[in-house]
Amino acid sequence: MTTRHDVRGFEGFDSAIIARRIRGVAVIAALCACALAAPGTIAAPVRYEVDPAHTEVTYTVLEFGFLPQRGRFLQTGGHVVLDREGGRADVEILVDATSFDSGWDLRDAFARSEVMLDATHHPVIRFASHGKLWREAAPKEIDGNLWLRGVEHAVVLQVAAFECDAATCHAVARAQLHRSDYGMARYAPFLGDDVELAFDVALQRTGD
Repeated sequence: MTTRHDVRGFEGFDSAIIARRIRGVAVIAALCACALAAPGTIAAPVRYEVDPAHTEVTYTVLEFGFLPQRGRFLQTGGHVVLDREGGRADVEILVDATSFDSGWDLRDAFARSEVMLDATHHPVIRFASHGKLWREAAPKEIDGNLWLRGVEHAVVLQVAAFECDAATCHAVARAQLHRSDYGMARYAPFLGDDVELAFDVALQRTGD
């Protein structure tokens, strides 16, 4: 017995070919519908929080024009939000100015005082960059703004390394600034105007 296909409207065409094409169209339509309906097909931005226990922010400034004076800040915070689909990132690094530590109590008290960091009135040093272009690899520079002693200036972080996996990120970057731009012009030239901030930052992915 010969099976007949309903091919009305397709007279003159091979019925078996028509049937196969109809089935193919149906499969494609189903796949398209699933793709449109499936949630999460576009990756959501991923947020990483700074891990203070494994993050170090240090500074270097010259004394008497040739003697490097180095120290660190003991308390940090902040986050990075990576939107890989959109090719952008938000970066915020927070530093507790009251945690300044040079290894010498007298110098620490001077650095935290009103003539320098004024940590009592301005306890947070903040770097922020929003909507930075971010493709497959991290950029070599991250331009943003630095708030210090209540003063805001544009600053560029020079990125030496920035690597992420599913759970963590690690970043190494440096910024050059002039302390006089932030109201700390006193004691020059015995204390240099150029200051380098170095960031060695560990981050942990937060829950989705």
